[in-house]
Amino acid sequence: IVFHYTDNYTGVSPATAVKNVIDLIKAIETPITLESKDKIDAARSAYDRLTTEQKKKVTNYKDLETAEEELKKLLIKEVETLINQIGNVTLESESKLAKAWNAYNALTPEQQLTVTNRAVLFEADKKYNTLRAEEVEKLIDEIGEEITLDSEEKIVKARTAFDLLTQTQK
Repeated sequence: IVFHYTDNYTGVSPATAVKNVIDLIKAIETPITLESKDKIDAARSAYDRLTTEQKKKVTNYKDLETAEEELKKLLIKEVETLINQIGNVTLESESKLAKAWNAYNALTPEQQLTVTNRAVLFEADKKYNTLRAEEVEKLIDEIGEEITLDSEEKIVKARTAFDLLTQTQK
């Protein structure tokens, strides 16, 4: 089903607008998967633009609500899985942390509160930040106390590493 969105269904009869929403909801396959998100979002967006009277005529609205709830559960489960995949935090954990944070930040604040292992993500992030800061401190220490022309390479290396730190890590 292809539905071209407008802000207020200009040029579309009320019955057609309702039918389009009903069809968009019907197009959401079950069981719900993470790939269902686009269809669910499209149906929600179309439904939200209906008038109050039109919304009353959407006979399968409960199916949309059910699909949204199932998707929320799947998204939360996906975040929890990504957090579990971080494992022991090392300097090589950056990509796993980034994936987990991106998925976590895509959740609503209410959904974030239901992530059962979110404390693990916070602790992993804290440990990673500490490891990155310690790495830069080591590079700074390697410069030594006596600065000579031979120190330039070490200084550049330490400065570059420092500049790549986040504000939290600095």
